[in-house]
Order: sequence, then C-alpha cells, then structure tokens
Amino acid sequence: MRTITSSATERSAARALPQRKASARAPLQRTASVLSDGQSISATEGVGPALLAQQLARKTKAENNAVFDYPALKECLRVHGYVRVPFGAGTSPKVAEQVARTLTNCEAGGGQYNGGGGVQRGSLEGSAFLDAAEGAPASLRIQPHNEMAYSSRFPECVSFFMMQSQVLSGGLTELYDNLKLTRRLAETPEGALIMDKMTRLGIQYVRLLHDEADRKRPGFYASWETSYSTDDFGEALSNANSTKDSFALACDDACREQYSSLGMPAPRMQVVTWAPSMVTHPTLGEIVFTSVLNRHASWLDGHEVFDRLPYTARPYHCRWGDGAELAQREVDVIRSAFGDCKMEMRLHSGDLIVLDNLWVSHGRAPFVPGPERRLMGLLLGQMIKREESRSIPPPEFSTAKEQFMPKVS
Repeated sequence: MRTITSSATERSAARALPQRKASARAPLQRTASVLSDGQSISATEGVGPALLAQQLARKTKAENNAVFDYPALKECLRVHGYVRVPFGAGTSPKVAEQVARTLTNCEAGGGQYNGGGGVQRGSLEGSAFLDAAEGAPASLRIQPHNEMAYSSRFPECVSFFMMQSQVLSGGLTELYDNLKLTRRLAETPEGALIMDKMTRLGIQYVRLLHDEADRKRPGFYASWETSYSTDDFGEALSNANSTKDSFALACDDACREQYSSLGMPAPRMQVVTWAPSMVTHPTLGEIVFTSVLNRHASWLDGHEVFDRLPYTARPYHCRWGDGAELAQREVDVIRSAFGDCKMEMRLHSGDLIVLDNLWVSHGRAPFVPGPERRLMGLLLGQMIKREESRSIPPPEFSTAKEQFMPKVS
C-alpha cells in the first residue's frame, strides 16, 4: 500500500509556472510511485498541463485544448488506470468538468445517476458533478467498489473533483487495482473458491426504500419516489420489475417490525437486483468488477442508527447470486484481498482524478470533519452495457423473481 501526496517542489512549480510561456506540448508529469506488479496502478499526476488551470477559465475551448496535453493525459489514463490533475483551490467545477469530459471522450451527456434506483445526489454549482458524499457518513469508510457495478449499464470512466478538502484527520481517497485483486484472490484455495462463486453466481444487491415523507427521520436512507422518479408506488414497483435481473416487492411485516420496535419509520419497498461480479476489460481481460463490499450490510457496522439492525434489515445488503448469504470468512477474505491492492492518495481542493471504472475500484477512508464541509463531486462518463455473455442470472434468482413478483391477471 502506498500513500501519495503533493511535494513541496510541485507546489513551488504551481506558483511559478503561470509566469512562463505555456507550451502546447507540455511533458507528461512525474510518476510518484508504482506498485509491485508492472501493470498495476501508478500514482501519475498531471503536473505540467494542469498547473495552468487557473488560466483555463479565461480561455476559449480551442485555447484550452492547446494548453492541456490531452493526448498525454489520456495515455496516462490508458496505461495506469487513472490520471490526477491538480488544478488548485478555487477552480470552478465547470472547468474541471470540461477537462474530465475531454479526457473520457464524453463531450456531452454521459451517465445519469439520479432516478436510477440509488440515492439522490445534488449537483455542484450548476455543473454535471454530483455530490459524492450523499449517504456516506464521515465516520464510516466508503468500501471499495466499481461505480454502478450493480447495474446493467455502468460508466466506462468516472471522475471526482475535490472542491473542499478541509478535514481535521483522515479522508484519504483509496484506489484499488482490480487486476491485482483478481490475481490475489486466485492465489489461495479460499480465494479461488470465492472467484468461482463470483464467476458462476454473481451478486444479489438488496435495497430497502422508505417513503419520501420519512426523509428527515431516523432510519431513512433513500426513498422509492426519488429512486424511481415517480410518486406512484405501483409504478415504482413496475419499473423495478421491468427487467430480468431485478424484482421488487413491498417490505414484509417482519422487516417493518424491526424498524418499528426501535421507534423508526419502516421502509416500504425491497428491491433485489442481480449483477455479475466479473467484467472483460478491453486490454486486461477478465477481472473482478463488483460493489460487494460497498453494498454488504457490514459496511454500516458502527453507524449510529443502522448498527442496531440485523444485516437483512439494513438499507443495503448483498448476497450470492443464488440467494445464499456470504459467510463472514468470505467477506473477510475479499476485504483482505482488496487491502493488499490499495493505494491511498490525499486529494487537495481543486484536484481532479479520472478513473478507468472497469480497472480501478475506489473508496474513501473515514475522516473527522473540519470547519468547512468536505465536498467532492462525482461525474459519470460514457455508459456501456453489460456483456451479453454475463447477462443471464442464475436459475435460483429467476425462480425467486417468479415467486415474489406481483402476479398480472
């Protein structure tokens, strides 16, 4: 595991460079650290072109393309799985958005997060960046995950922009090399068995959704209204049941009683979505692609509200694709393997980082908030469809869907 920070030399260069004449072909940065595997992530930072970012807001798009060495930055993203561009504090998220879109070949559009069944995220200063912290308390670690790995469509790349980074401690951005993770799991008998389940079964992702009217009450996490962009419960159920890899039903009495016994409003809808846990990367081949740790209910251990509930009653949970619970030992092995493939990075205000979402998982360490809120934006790149060869749920999931789906007369 490596920790990467900006050096005093870089900060000095950041102050000096704007006084020099900009080159249309600035050299590509330095590589701060490389993990042991030759194809693993390296901490390459977009120092040269990015240091002119404060001038970027005053230039036209054509001039911007001359200042930024986009081919070199794109090559860094292709070779290392991510690229970091330190603009500097005070940079507008709209400026960072323009650069992120160019690096990911997504000049307009891109993925939509709100209304897709997850939490509702607000935008940052009129940009397409959404608040990445929604639903994630500072006291808990955001577990490693590939963005929207639970969905049949997911972003090829994902970008993060740090608007405000003031924290008293913690809050490191965590990156994980999924190629190295795949090899690490395959090295041991336990890991090989888990890989077999990931390949054969995939994962069932389970969510419990409240009524929007309960938003400000204890126990609320997300509502079915915002998740499915409707205020009609029947329509929300229909939307969730419209694909072969998802089904939804009203929460049962046992689940509702677990909330009521703690004096909290009960969730109304349970949604179960199946997804594979592997993907074929265009250059790396078959690698792990999952949100298993970020959606397993254990990530809410220590939460001031949800820690009092059993895993099956927490707002997020997951299990194997055949419906079997992950054994604690399996969770521990997966978490340990991710830990072996982790790199930590301190992002400063004005830093942009663009990830190859198929190759690099991401997370965030717990932190103690500072006087101002830590504010990071999330931008989805071009959406790609799940491979046809990985689009058939296991028979046990299809049977459960038939059993629980509302019958149409």
